[in-house]
Amino acid sequence: MTEKKIFFIDAYALVFRSYYAFIHRPLINAKGFNTSILHGFLTTLLSLIEQEKPSHLIIVFDDDKPSFRKTVYEAYKANRGETPEDIKLSVPILKELLKALDFSFLQMADYEADDVIGALSKKSTEIGFLSYMVTPDKDYLQLLEPNNNIYKIISKSSKPEIITIDDFKEKYQLSDPKLFIDILALWGDSADNIPGAKGIGEKSAFALVQKYGTIENIYANIDSVDKKYQNKLIESKENVFLSKQLATIVTDIDLNINFDTFLLPPKINITKALPLLQEYELTNIIKKLGGNTSPKPTPKKIRSENSDQLSFFNDDTEEQTDTPETNLDTIQTIKPNYHLIDTIDSLESLAKKLENSSHFSFDTETTSLEAMLADPVGISFAFTPHEAYYIPLNENSLKEHFIVRFQPLFKSKKQLKIAHNIKYDMHILAHMGIEVSPPYYDTLLAHYLLNPDGKHSLDFLAKTLLNYQTIPISSLIGEKGKNQKNIGSLPPAMVKDYAAEDADIALQLYQHIAPQIANEPKLNELLQNIELPLTKVLLQMERHGITIDTRRLSEIETQLTTLLKETETEIFKLSGEPFNIASPQQLGHILFDKLKIIQKNIKRTKTKQYSTSEETLSKLLDTHPIVSLILKYRTLNKLLNTYISSLPKQINPKTDKIHASFNQMVVNTGRLSSANPNLQNIPIRDKLGKQIRTAFIPEMPSAWFVSSDYSQIELRIMAHFSKDQHMLEAFQRNEDIHKATAAKIFGIAPEAVTHEQRSKAKTANFGIIYGISAFGLSQQLNISRKEAQTLIDDYFANFPSIKDYINRSIETARKKGYVETLFGRRKYLPDINSNNHVVRNFAERNAINMPIQGTSADIIKIAMINILRKLEEGHFKASLIIQVHDELCFDVPNTELGLVKDLVKEEMEKAVSLDVPLKADVGFGKNWLEAH
Repeated sequence: MTEKKIFFIDAYALVFRSYYAFIHRPLINAKGFNTSILHGFLTTLLSLIEQEKPSHLIIVFDDDKPSFRKTVYEAYKANRGETPEDIKLSVPILKELLKALDFSFLQMADYEADDVIGALSKKSTEIGFLSYMVTPDKDYLQLLEPNNNIYKIISKSSKPEIITIDDFKEKYQLSDPKLFIDILALWGDSADNIPGAKGIGEKSAFALVQKYGTIENIYANIDSVDKKYQNKLIESKENVFLSKQLATIVTDIDLNINFDTFLLPPKINITKALPLLQEYELTNIIKKLGGNTSPKPTPKKIRSENSDQLSFFNDDTEEQTDTPETNLDTIQTIKPNYHLIDTIDSLESLAKKLENSSHFSFDTETTSLEAMLADPVGISFAFTPHEAYYIPLNENSLKEHFIVRFQPLFKSKKQLKIAHNIKYDMHILAHMGIEVSPPYYDTLLAHYLLNPDGKHSLDFLAKTLLNYQTIPISSLIGEKGKNQKNIGSLPPAMVKDYAAEDADIALQLYQHIAPQIANEPKLNELLQNIELPLTKVLLQMERHGITIDTRRLSEIETQLTTLLKETETEIFKLSGEPFNIASPQQLGHILFDKLKIIQKNIKRTKTKQYSTSEETLSKLLDTHPIVSLILKYRTLNKLLNTYISSLPKQINPKTDKIHASFNQMVVNTGRLSSANPNLQNIPIRDKLGKQIRTAFIPEMPSAWFVSSDYSQIELRIMAHFSKDQHMLEAFQRNEDIHKATAAKIFGIAPEAVTHEQRSKAKTANFGIIYGISAFGLSQQLNISRKEAQTLIDDYFANFPSIKDYINRSIETARKKGYVETLFGRRKYLPDINSNNHVVRNFAERNAINMPIQGTSADIIKIAMINILRKLEEGHFKASLIIQVHDELCFDVPNTELGLVKDLVKEEMEKAVSLDVPLKADVGFGKNWLEAH
């Protein structure tokens, strides 16, 4: 017989969990809607069903109107902030989705979800169900019974915590879970604004209830209660009994419910929900349910539920019929004219058409997504919407004729060359000796500037901007796996439509996006003067590559492996036994159970294990010598696995170099990022990590590795934006800015500033840029929060214009909904006016920092463009090879060293004119470490 297992979902607990899980990186669809809650809730729900296989499931929402507790006590939940706007907008849509997926959910007027779940779970166990209440809320502990458990979701990677009645009795030393109500009556609940007894905390409440039982019994024996509690209890008696009433979950609600209504079907039917899932781009949910991810936007009217009675939402008669579906266009509905160009004559005819056109789009087909490893398969062109041409390039005579005939076309200044992710296509053409000269246009880059937080792929933009579903590559080469075909092995006639469509869509996206960005003069100028010219710079950097000294890497690997083994031996000697150092559980046992490095306030993870994070261990360095050894072991292990062993694998066999890719469209502040490898993460501060940089060398033994980086550029930009006179003067006089800051905030002469005072001022200087709080500053400086707040107050008192800049930035963001850099790059801040202070504070910190960090990113991009132009004009052989934040690295022949150093310094320092001078420090050596 199948087990009757029922799960009750505390809906709003899961809603808030989903919201905060994505708080720093919300999931935003093409229309700007935050889908984090929809995605998080449904993902968790479906995973729970898959893992636990309940026979029945009920989702319970709080009613929109206050419960009876508000009538009993007006201040109940009064200290809670207003529900975040994204939650208000998402819940009605979530209910529509749940209904469409045939999930039953309910809510009840005058009662909270706790009460409804309490009543239902009690009734379910009485008729033989094994019941689980899915919630993190401690109030539910009072509901525990032999067959009624709490199911706490920890994280995606951790097992849930199941709390039974036996667990409760063992942990709290209470005979009956209902006594937890009395605990809450004494302790109170700040989240719900339940007052409790003034001066009675958690430990005192447990001690009293463990000794006397109910509050009624406590007051009946008040004379024998410890004197330190007596007066507090007597003074708070009215509040204590009120609190017990508020904290008691009502379980005697008269619910006329047939549990068969909540029986889960063997398979969830996605049919009704698919249009809504597609509209909100919940592709992972669709895939999980085995549906088609192609969106079919359906205008929905979200119903307002009647909350005057118990409301059910699984009635098929409520299905809407007045919302017609709008299917996407496809190649079958549009029926474009796509041509295969597979003869010399047709190739010549196409070339003439393109020569007579003012613009054309193009797209390459290749054997790999890695540009430096890819071979060309074909290329497509379009200059009129719904018409395109595909040239297969795997036939040598046609390829040779293409190169000769089309090389002048790509170098021509007459035609605008358009592509989506043009740098990749420029790589493929460069493999064939073809250079793409300006003017050119990248629709991906343009869309990134318009919507920096959005998605930018060609397929996605085709759906959202053109209402068009592109041909999936899987229809040609199959799904990923060993049987997947290579596109180069397919007949050109089979590839034609897929390839031609890409060029056609790129052209249509240009016609859609270009007018939008043209209407934003500063963004258009940013595109034309910085981002598009930078594409050529990045292309050359990627093609030149970086030389790695593999012999040096091998030496470092030998040294670090030996050091790792020695460190492990020392750890085992101090621990008294061997154990798995990488296991948090085993490490926690050694540190806190066996060695007892601290006795109290041991930090634990959500799974109740001891915390052995780097942050935790760094605070315990003084407690035992084993702690520093463990941190050293972790550093060595990371260096070996993340860098030493992986760098040689990334060397291109064709060139014997590493060809990192530099990305313009990943970071929404405008900063460049890099991949394969991620050069931004190559260590520089750690003594051991620095050694990795010794393996980055110039191409020729006689050449030099040159590094140039901006000095305190973000502080200089802050001085420019804020116009703070003290900071401006310090930079203009070329003073040590941190010493000057310390002198101001501590009220002493610069020569009297100590190393510690300068260090504090430095942390404050950079912290202010990132909107640091007193708590954050106290953590960084290891000082009290009060001292940190005094330091911040003194800072703003001495640099009032910086405080004005911060306030001005936040106010601008509130009015416009975005902030921007000196060059017009935007960062949209939809949460800047949120009533939720956590969300709002995060947006405010972005409003302060992004204009500074983004302007810094724009400035170094300008410097890169100008330096490359000067190197080309002077016919230098030196090459720019690496960019990391504020640093540029060059491979420079010995004969050019002096000239290139001067050129780089000059171009970096005059990249833009600010109220303070820019300063660049240039170094050189035989490797990256020596040069920096």
